[in-house]
Amino acid sequence: MTAPYSGRLTGHLCQCPACGHTFGGERGFDLHRVGGFAGFGAAVNNRRCLTDDEMRAAGLMPDERGIWRRPRPSRFAAANGESQAPSPHPLQGHGTGDETPALVPSRQAAA
Repeated sequence: MTAPYSGRLTGHLCQCPACGHTFGGERGFDLHRVGGFAGFGAAVNNRRCLTDDEMRAAGLMPDERGIWRRPRPSRFAAANGESQAPSPHPLQGHGTGDETPALVPSRQAAA
């Protein structure tokens, strides 16, 4: 486990009030929270923070200051016009918002 970041929250830094981890931006912060929200009037929800191992599996890594960050795109690939096929989200289907929407047949195809 990395030591928690204890500096000032400036710029894009986000700190989770539930687990105390600090993230380099909103996307990493959002990625580490999984599960559904409780419906209106419901007393319990199943939202939670990912464990350190789960965050690493999702591609987040702590830097030397303990700030969890997403990997930066490869400069070499971008400079050479190469594109990397997106890998599936390791937590797909766990309430991260990355679920694949169902395909809806078009009206033209049915005609």
